[in-house]
Amino acid sequence: LCNQFGMFKCQQSNLRRVRTRITNSALPEETINPIFLPRENFITALFIQHVHQKNHHCGSEQTLIELRKSASKGRITVKRTINKLCFLCEKLKARPFKLPDFPTHPTTCLNCRAITTDILQNLSSKTFLQSFRRLIANNGCPKLIICDNAPTSKAFSNAQMEEIATIRRFGLLCTTKDSFQVNPSFQLVPGRILPTDDRNFQIIVKTRCE
Repeated sequence: LCNQFGMFKCQQSNLRRVRTRITNSALPEETINPIFLPRENFITALFIQHVHQKNHHCGSEQTLIELRKSASKGRITVKRTINKLCFLCEKLKARPFKLPDFPTHPTTCLNCRAITTDILQNLSSKTFLQSFRRLIANNGCPKLIICDNAPTSKAFSNAQMEEIATIRRFGLLCTTKDSFQVNPSFQLVPGRILPTDDRNFQIIVKTRCE
């Protein structure tokens, strides 16, 4: 490099400078004979950091323009120095913390003697009452009903609580008010099936319907 760039040692600053072909011009000394900064030197990193902070934490391209006359292979050196030594830029460009891994689903056991399914045309309350009436006609009146928080089930629960006499008159329910239980949302309580099991059940129903 000394022979290629014609470098010489400056007596005033005790640094190596590059001899250029514009020695007879009226330009400043820093332009005529720029200081040579090695790429792997820590002094170069400190100087890059100084110019970077002096220009209000500008990007790599603007810092490189200010240093192009001094540092060899400046683009790589500037990027590495700014990314490692400028803590303010690292703080401003930091990404949020990564979310932790979600816990695995707890082990559940669905114990039942029989499963009865009924495909409905819609999710209206009238259709639900008709399906529930068919269930009672085929299997008898249940002693305890545990359902999820579906709007139709909650509406039926409220109707059973408020108009128990009307429902009994239609012959849809012959038990007391305490026979209808709604599970809390997002809680693993008896009678609740996890979404993974529910998804498998939906796949089976779709294959049977097709």
